[in-house]
Amino acid sequence: WFNISLSGQPTINRFLAKLGSIYGSHATIDLKSASDLNSQRFMSWFLPPKMYKPLDSVRAKCIELPDGNIYELGTFSTMGNGFTFPLQTLVFASIVEAAYEELGIPTWNFEALPAFSVFGDDIICVKSAYDKVITLLEWCGFLVNKTKSFNSGCFRESCGSDFYKGHDVRGIYIKKLYHETHFYSVFNRLTRWSIRQRIDLG
Repeated sequence: WFNISLSGQPTINRFLAKLGSIYGSHATIDLKSASDLNSQRFMSWFLPPKMYKPLDSVRAKCIELPDGNIYELGTFSTMGNGFTFPLQTLVFASIVEAAYEELGIPTWNFEALPAFSVFGDDIICVKSAYDKVITLLEWCGFLVNKTKSFNSGCFRESCGSDFYKGHDVRGIYIKKLYHETHFYSVFNRLTRWSIRQRIDLG
């Protein structure tokens, strides 16, 4: 329905983010703890019964702690559950499409480009739909990280790439450096960055 393929969607997201950084045509939206906010109550309301019932039948509905207490889970599915990521993609794409329909924006294409792109909680929409998409996301109980969502200026971020005026300006982040393999990883990533940015790190 949305013409989304999880295997190729990151490439489309990065392409649209790059265009947005050059022309301001597309906005990127980042969410906080998206998978943790997929509540059971929301999903039972949002999904049609034919889809909700089989998904609900295979999810863990409660947990038992070492002390024997049993707690019911309010989250429908978290990361680690095999269907969480595709389900997120479907939910957020539906929300974006609803915003487009309310605004009268075509949902199939936009001047020969994809009208929007969703990969998990990585959302890209046209600039004019940004505020409406955010309003609907928040109405559905999701938290928009507005410090990492971009609809103006020359910077966009999506699927691990940071673009400024069309240039990939993503840095190299060194989080671990205590094992020999970490040094090789850093060396390889810095080498790729050096080649891509044409900056000598000799």
